[in-house]
Amino acid sequence: MGHPSPFSRAALTSLSLLPLLLQGAPAPSIDPLCGPNMLTIGDAWAAIESESKMIAGQLAQSNPTEWPQKIAAIAAHTRFIQKKAALLDPKLRKTVEAAAEIIALQKDSTGQLALDGDLSALATAWQDIQAHLQRIRSQLPETFKTPSSPTLATGVRAPSKIQVRMLSDATPAVGKNAEYRFKLQSPSLGRLVPEALRTSHGSLLHVLIVNEDLSDYQHRHPVSGAAPGEWKFQFTPKTTAPYRAWIQTVTRASETTEWIPTNLTQTGKEFILEESQKQEALGCGLRDLSAALEFPEERPVLGRTVRARIAIRRPGSNAPLSFESEDEASAGIAVFSEDFKYASHTHATLAASRAAGERDCIEFEFAPPTEGFYRVFAEVRASGEERLLKFGVVVKQNP
Repeated sequence: MGHPSPFSRAALTSLSLLPLLLQGAPAPSIDPLCGPNMLTIGDAWAAIESESKMIAGQLAQSNPTEWPQKIAAIAAHTRFIQKKAALLDPKLRKTVEAAAEIIALQKDSTGQLALDGDLSALATAWQDIQAHLQRIRSQLPETFKTPSSPTLATGVRAPSKIQVRMLSDATPAVGKNAEYRFKLQSPSLGRLVPEALRTSHGSLLHVLIVNEDLSDYQHRHPVSGAAPGEWKFQFTPKTTAPYRAWIQTVTRASETTEWIPTNLTQTGKEFILEESQKQEALGCGLRDLSAALEFPEERPVLGRTVRARIAIRRPGSNAPLSFESEDEASAGIAVFSEDFKYASHTHATLAASRAAGERDCIEFEFAPPTEGFYRVFAEVRASGEERLLKFGVVVKQNP
């Protein structure tokens, strides 16, 4: 049948996943295939793209040895995205569901094709899978194509090897604008100039600025300075507390989000959040709005990704808020841990349209890597004004 295979049946059946595929046993669960570092839709999509490149290379070399594992992995990652489908619009949800079904069927049939060395049939099957992946690719917002920073199994983020060198020693004063200049240096890429970086959430660099008591948060987009490799941004402190910044970037070489911390206020000591400031606060009132942070399915626990929802209401009015979208998102979400060693930045999307009298809701994924207190900030652009919502969440090891 088809082309003769240069691989023996014994060699192929020794593959860890192939016996399950050929004997009709239940497919492995998603978690072992996706791994502990897969937290978001962006992580799953990045894994699908990587596996796709490997399959294309195997077909080009007439080498289907690892085909069953790769298809099984793509099927698992697609199912992972399907499980997170609450964050996607209805049209895209249907596209993902259809792709997941087709890829699951192909996964179950291609194991035998690989055993038989039927490269022609494998190529045809791959074209079918690619067509469905392309439909997802064309509809998936750029926001959901960006992987999160990798986390270790222990829940501690791997430290970035990129170093930051501050070129200005501005001392932030309350209410006064200060400019900061800096350079980024990579051990493998050297000085990071704009050409070395990939756009993420609409910018090459993001700077997440927070003060020591986690009461003030500001988000800036640095621009190129006068010298090669120089970057600059401005911000105005709102409190007297020391400030720390996290620089977020994605290099074209690694395609991985990097987080580089630096202190904007040099105090000579570690940032410490007082115990009295670690109180859970799932409600937030801000001028004419009231908001609540909710977890529809389950409370966040260590090492698990959960769906988070911020429900917003304007007291005394049933009219829906007019959200302004940026990069196909309705809000920017920033999360900081109590020890100031973890920060994350993602975009939230507006939930399905609501009936009069219901609340407006934005949704995002929350994946705490350690126990303890987390400050969650939401930058919401609604009704012609940008508002900063602030919440506190306590994460425990067990529910």
